[in-house]
Amino acid sequence: MRTFLRISYVFGIFSLGLALPGQDDPLAKGREALGQPCLLVAHVEGDITPGLVDGVRAEVRQWIKDRPAIKFIVFQIHTRGGVAFSAQDLAHFIHTELKDFRTISFIPPGKHALSAGALIAVSAKEIVMGSDSRMGAAAPVLETEPGRMEELGEKEQSLIRSYFRSYAEDAGYRTLLTDAMVSKDHEDILKVTLIRTRGNVSEERPEFCTRRDYDNMPPEVKATRKGDPEVILPKGRLLVMHEREAQQYGFVKHQAEDLTQLRSELGILIADENVIDSEHGTLKAEYPAGQALVDFCNKPFVRFLLLLAGCLAFLIELKTFGLILPGTIALACFTIFFVTSLLPVTGSVEGTATFGELLLFVLGLALLGIEFLLLPGMAIFAITGAALCAVSLVLAMVPG
Repeated sequence: MRTFLRISYVFGIFSLGLALPGQDDPLAKGREALGQPCLLVAHVEGDITPGLVDGVRAEVRQWIKDRPAIKFIVFQIHTRGGVAFSAQDLAHFIHTELKDFRTISFIPPGKHALSAGALIAVSAKEIVMGSDSRMGAAAPVLETEPGRMEELGEKEQSLIRSYFRSYAEDAGYRTLLTDAMVSKDHEDILKVTLIRTRGNVSEERPEFCTRRDYDNMPPEVKATRKGDPEVILPKGRLLVMHEREAQQYGFVKHQAEDLTQLRSELGILIADENVIDSEHGTLKAEYPAGQALVDFCNKPFVRFLLLLAGCLAFLIELKTFGLILPGTIALACFTIFFVTSLLPVTGSVEGTATFGELLLFVLGLALLGIEFLLLPGMAIFAITGAALCAVSLVLAMVPG
């Protein structure tokens, strides 16, 4: 009977430890309680390379999987270009795989979405620009020697134009203007302001065309123009727009200086707790004190102390079975270690530990308990149990 009680006590301690870490992520639970959708901010910064594109896609997919409440995705762009085919890969991902989300390209104040970055920008459903930002100049080029770029010919330009057109047509942008981002081989592009009257209401509508198209415009249409046509892009120049021009040309409906203003302008009225930065986590934790505790307990020195105290207390409990206090301390230390390892620290998508590693640790402790309490001298249980515990702890401390 006493042996049965010992077995029940050992497995009771570790079963309780297994149950406690199984709680839902308190941050995610809090967000669900608010009933608000989440907004994810992904960074597209630096040269557009296959590695950067793979990283952005992986981050976005992981966050979507981890936070099903994400409904808005902002791609914060600052790049002067890069590999065109890599840009197309990311643009296709945004336009196709994320079609059920509200995607926004955000070019912050003073930043640029040039060349390959412009293609990525137009692939989203909306574009928001900050003051003194720029977008355009997407002609394909090749570095012939260090520091010297050579513009590629019509073959490459036609391919890039087709990419731009596929996204511009869906978003309602003027393809004449996206073509002018890619190629200098165009006539003067004019802006003609037409007056449209509906009932007693008159409204101005900008129309963009070449000089030849304007000359061939029907007289009744020309008669509705306001003022003379304005040359917005002379022949032989690539289109680069600042934020005011982008708004005049129909690419941008809203300007914003930061994410807070962006949310306000677009009517995305959600709390900071529901805004997730792909690199840094939520702007504001749902439970700041709880997140601070998770971050603290995941510090290497704190983890070391928890494991040291837990192992010592467990050994004391096995040697002096019945004191209860050492077993309680061991349970507390191991529970804190695994609970905080299962939860993500600030800026991470997931914790460093998994439930598989937790089960491995519980199995190892059970084998040690059998060795010390039931079958002393059978070294196979102690060796196997210690090995399982060691492996699980190492895996739990290393991000997956």
